[in-house]
Amino acid sequence: MPHVLDTSTVVLHHLHPIDEEHGFTSEIYLDQVDPQHMRPVRNLLTAGSGLRVVQRVKRDPNHYFLHADLYQTLARIRARELAMDARARRPALWGGRLNQAAIADNRGRQSGSEERQQIADFSQAARAPAASSAEDGLRLEIWNEMLNVMGLDLVAASRIRQPNVSDQATAAWYALDQLAQGNDRLRSFLKEAEDYKVEVVAQKYSELRSKLASDQRDIDLLDEIDAEVQSILRPLLLLPEAGLIQELIDRLEEPAQHDDGQSPGEQELRDLLSAIRSEIERIDKASPEAWKRVAYMIRMGRAPSHSLSELDPVNKRAF
Repeated sequence: MPHVLDTSTVVLHHLHPIDEEHGFTSEIYLDQVDPQHMRPVRNLLTAGSGLRVVQRVKRDPNHYFLHADLYQTLARIRARELAMDARARRPALWGGRLNQAAIADNRGRQSGSEERQQIADFSQAARAPAASSAEDGLRLEIWNEMLNVMGLDLVAASRIRQPNVSDQATAAWYALDQLAQGNDRLRSFLKEAEDYKVEVVAQKYSELRSKLASDQRDIDLLDEIDAEVQSILRPLLLLPEAGLIQELIDRLEEPAQHDDGQSPGEQELRDLLSAIRSEIERIDKASPEAWKRVAYMIRMGRAPSHSLSELDPVNKRAF
């Protein structure tokens, strides 16, 4: 307080994802925080330590782990402030509960049976037994809008929506993040691309919340879907339709077209990213085993030569 939106945005910017352990999913380094932002970051860490959702690394006083609950709370606070800001700036709501024109194209490309199947797939797990067809329709519209801003559709997202699949795809994401730590440019590109995707999803959530503000049941449904989108957001970014890996490849290629040229090892890194992109395009994206192979490929810099069951125990533990 009093600048909640700016403060929450600044704090979230300094959080970096890590492999989940005991519920802790992100980290922060105080020595990397801009001095002008140090006070809100320290306030967060102090409050979080009292609630046992922040843990300091014993060997490094500047290094802290943050629990997923704390990250989600910060994201919710920021989303709420974005929605309030959008409402304050928007003179009037526009047609219907959602923008029907925005999803007309997507629906027009689907047959009636495909749409009904997608409604069933995306409604069955979370909705109450007595949920109405109107609720199912709104659920589909919200999913469409949230996914479209990432260049995705329901068909693409449904392939990794099951927990056993999303867990392995998430492991592949963190392997990519770890790979990026070895190259300053790639690390910067990945963080920039990830932040952009997170931002557009947050903006879409705020827009939808403003349009659905007249009905608390609709808001609850939006929050439910947003929570699920957030839980699989990074695996979604690995899908070819999201274009993130291709963007990384393009960004690494830029120096080769100028006098400064690429840094040592960047051509090999670009070639590996191209191979990873091709592998993800090729695999059955609804198969957890396939995502295990992708994670292995990223970590080892090559595709496994045998089935995963034939890999040695050390490599198995890497998954």
